[in-house]
Amino acid sequence: MTITATSLVRRSLRLIGALDASESPTAEDMTDAIDTLQALFAELRGSDIMIPDYAVDGPDDELSIDLADREAIAAQLALRLAPEYGLSLSAEAAAAARESWTRFMHRYFQAGKTDFSELPIAAGRCR
Repeated sequence: MTITATSLVRRSLRLIGALDASESPTAEDMTDAIDTLQALFAELRGSDIMIPDYAVDGPDDELSIDLADREAIAAQLALRLAPEYGLSLSAEAAAAARESWTRFMHRYFQAGKTDFSELPIAAGRCR
């Protein structure tokens, strides 16, 4: 399934109540949201989360993305955009966001591929 960047951003902004179903984001809102979305994808790749090659540069770009990923990414984008609008997700939407993101992370986490060498090592005897 493909979705445009505009549709993904609209979904995120509706989740926080910044848009209703009949509204579209402004050009400035789209630019900010796409920058945030690019940062989210970069953060995941930098964390060795093996996500598909999701990339977006403009509002008309299409992402080949399945429905489950779309909801997880839209919710994470909503969480990141909400403070800029002085808004937040409802408790129900926040719970759904956590659940979808947990499933997303489990789907793409590659056991044995993540480097934990920067984590502190416990001193002393371990039982």
